[in-house]
Amino acid sequence: VPGPMAQAILAQGTLARSPQSRHLLRRLLHTDGGHVLSSSSGGPPRHRRRRGPLGPGSGRGRRSPARAASDTGFFHGYDNGVVSDVFTMPSFRGMMGWPEVDDAAAAFEKGVTVNGFNIGAAISAVLAGHFIVDKYGRRPALILGSWLFALGGLVQTASMTAWVLILGRLIAGIGVGITSSAGPAYIAEVAPSNIRGAMVGIYQSNICLAIAGASLLNYLDHNMQMGWRISLGVQVLLGVVTAIGLIFCSETPRFLQSAGRPEEALKILTSLRGGDEQVAKQELAMVQAELEEEKQTG
Repeated sequence: VPGPMAQAILAQGTLARSPQSRHLLRRLLHTDGGHVLSSSSGGPPRHRRRRGPLGPGSGRGRRSPARAASDTGFFHGYDNGVVSDVFTMPSFRGMMGWPEVDDAAAAFEKGVTVNGFNIGAAISAVLAGHFIVDKYGRRPALILGSWLFALGGLVQTASMTAWVLILGRLIAGIGVGITSSAGPAYIAEVAPSNIRGAMVGIYQSNICLAIAGASLLNYLDHNMQMGWRISLGVQVLLGVVTAIGLIFCSETPRFLQSAGRPEEALKILTSLRGGDEQVAKQELAMVQAELEEEKQTG
């Protein structure tokens, strides 16, 4: 249990602002190897359970929400990786009415198809941060983006003309833009600090893995009559599975704290930190201090 001086530091919310305060608090708590030996009040030693090598709240179950958010990285990589090889599939070119060698019309449609996704992603990524992610929360934004990605994949899979395909690409791009804005924020706000960088790295790695996976699938179904629909249809599976998984994840404690719901934020953060309410309270005090500092600086 923190002594009076440590409690004062926490109560004043200065823990996140001052490195000296952090150092002083560690000395006041006299921690060693996960055991609290004594408080500054000079009382008898008080012990807490030793935590794992990754620190509080770093168990396998605590990483699940961050892992679910990192799966949205597959969206960006897969949609970018799948379309170029689909353009070369004989069944796809026949359905589109494209000649064996691209003419001006085919080249134009290919360019709009590719860039329809990029335009949707770019615009939604810029707008989603303020209008969706910060206003309604990280979790709803991720779920919305996942469903839009699945819907875009469905439209592409069912398309019979180039312009329907372009519409599907645009919808999928909007979904990816939303998840690209909300995903890293969600991971940073729920993952324990000692694995936070690794989880964001997984998000980035999933983009590359999805590009490689799309290329492999296109190679396997290249000459199949329905091969291009199979390749594009995987987007529906990725989006639906991720959206359903995110339904069972909680909102981030930081967003809840900023939305004036501190009790819910503490409850969720305690769960994310392995049930250690004291650690959760300290981290939430840091979050509150950062939020107040952001308000002061505008």
